[in-house]
Amino acid sequence: MTSVDRDYSPDLSHDWSEDSCWIFGYGSLMWNHPEFESVEQHHADLNGYRRDLCMYSFMTRGTPELPGLCLGLTAAEGEACIGIAFRIESKKRDAAWKALQERENTPLVCYRAVTVQVSLRCDERRMRGDHSVSALVFLPLTSHVQYAGKLTDDEKLNILRDQDRRGTRGTSLEYLRMTIESLQKEVGIRDEYLDWLMLSSSTPNESLSQVT
Repeated sequence: MTSVDRDYSPDLSHDWSEDSCWIFGYGSLMWNHPEFESVEQHHADLNGYRRDLCMYSFMTRGTPELPGLCLGLTAAEGEACIGIAFRIESKKRDAAWKALQERENTPLVCYRAVTVQVSLRCDERRMRGDHSVSALVFLPLTSHVQYAGKLTDDEKLNILRDQDRRGTRGTSLEYLRMTIESLQKEVGIRDEYLDWLMLSSSTPNESLSQVT
């Protein structure tokens, strides 16, 4: 058993249904998930969190000396993150779980898998009263060296504007633009906070307090 298996395997019998399980995606998992096949999927709300550039990137969007930023979730009281909830058949969940571990935590273990309650945006399920489900989601490890959740918005903007912070796949600003475009095109989601970061990063020396 690897350290990832030992530390972050969920209690499948307790947290997930006997017949199926749900996975909540908030980033590229929503439109790119070759690791699993779903038998049902819906837009869903995860209360108390928001999408954020809260993880340092030391390779794909920056270097150890000049790190870039990439996506995660941060706690945000009174807010909700809109994502996609996927239902997976029980017989396929272990294989899906193993593949997702490799995707999210290779080569470094910087995310932890937890179960959360999400509210499905499905009229049929709401009418039946079963629109609230337990789902697996990957949250950033706040103790990890790559965690950047304590950065202020101005500090994030400075990183986004710094074209010297470039990794094997380009800059953080290019990553942010691609993420916003994919959210809108692939799953029809607009994220106001990411939109604001994109707009503000294109406006030199403008801080959050200056934007109305």
